[in-house]
Amino acid sequence: MRINDVTAKCLAHQSLSSFKHSPWQSPFTRFGVDPDFDRFEKIVKGKAREELRRFVTPDKMNIVRGGKVVQLPKPRIDMPHFTRGTPPQGGVGSGDGEEGDTIGQVDKNGDVQTGDPSNKTGEHANEDWGPEITRSEVARMIIGDLTLPNLKPKGTDNIQKDSYKWTSTSRAGSKFLPKQTLRNAMKRSARELGGELSSENISIEPQDIRYRSWSQEQKPQANAVIFYVIDVSGSINDVQKEMSRTANFYLSTIIKHQFGELNAKLRNEDFSDDMFGDGVEEKFFIHDSVAKEVSEKDFYTTSTTGGTQISSAYKLIEKQIEEKYNPSRWNIYIYHYSDGDNFDTDNSEAIASVERLLPNINELGYINLKSNSNMWANGKFKKLLESHFGENHEVIRTAEIERVSEVQFRKVILQMLGERKNGNSND
Repeated sequence: MRINDVTAKCLAHQSLSSFKHSPWQSPFTRFGVDPDFDRFEKIVKGKAREELRRFVTPDKMNIVRGGKVVQLPKPRIDMPHFTRGTPPQGGVGSGDGEEGDTIGQVDKNGDVQTGDPSNKTGEHANEDWGPEITRSEVARMIIGDLTLPNLKPKGTDNIQKDSYKWTSTSRAGSKFLPKQTLRNAMKRSARELGGELSSENISIEPQDIRYRSWSQEQKPQANAVIFYVIDVSGSINDVQKEMSRTANFYLSTIIKHQFGELNAKLRNEDFSDDMFGDGVEEKFFIHDSVAKEVSEKDFYTTSTTGGTQISSAYKLIEKQIEEKYNPSRWNIYIYHYSDGDNFDTDNSEAIASVERLLPNINELGYINLKSNSNMWANGKFKKLLESHFGENHEVIRTAEIERVSEVQFRKVILQMLGERKNGNSND
């Protein structure tokens, strides 16, 4: 390999680096042609932040980059401009024509042709997505708005995780270092040629080539598992599932962000948005009279016609904790959504299962999905939990969602992750 080949590779590497930009970034901004575009971009991003502060539902988001980044549809924002005035005109019904005249084109058969809207593309059918916002940024906004305390994990002293850093160089690898390779070639050639160098007498030899190398070390790790549980019996409708999906998104966003920050602190590292969700696993369970683990997609789309047996879900979680999630090494959160219409004969079994879970988990959040169609449900299981364990229990938290709204989701997040009513907190 001649010096010109290496130089070309170095220049190509630097050029590609200089052209990296966000998918939302305008080419005018990159080349400095339109300085006002940057201000316009900030306005658009501010609009997106306000939407997320209002707990916009996940179906209006585009979640990318492994679930660490969200996008909202690009808002319509008109730039300020002047318009000319128009002369006074008549009001409604003052144009040409008489009462009863046909509006639209008339074909040869005398039928009115008003167009075929089924063949038209809707205004938002191919709508572009707006700027990217990291979920850590979303979490910071909500935590700041609601003044949420920090989660307090357990067992971090006993857990070690392998950490890899690109801290050295080697003669083999996949991350080529063109600058260092060139320097090595120049030093070697200078020694061999007595210091007289030119582009014609420098060559790259195998011993000159360098790659980035990594080192491995053990670092402390805080692990968490979140069990999401939803009742999919015949009494649960699509609106109630959308309630659970929205609440789950924001609960997950906050917990994953806080554990990412915690792990950065444990390792004496600066937090970056790439650490979002570090150490956190998510599990999804559905139940009617029988519980099973499913994918996240099936969690929100499955429906059955069966009845409700809540104990089946809690017993399955008990089994998974015993087999996979040692409570001394894992922080365990459970969020359960139901309308509370449990079999009366199952209530005692469900309460017994909760009592067995309590010593092993950080939190059990029961969110009642209020139903306007099923008057028999009426949040019965929520009331049972509160009467049996008390409304200010250290581990059990309860809430209710009545409809999809900003106020409702703020209330749920506060009740699940906010300060305890009795003065205790996660801090």
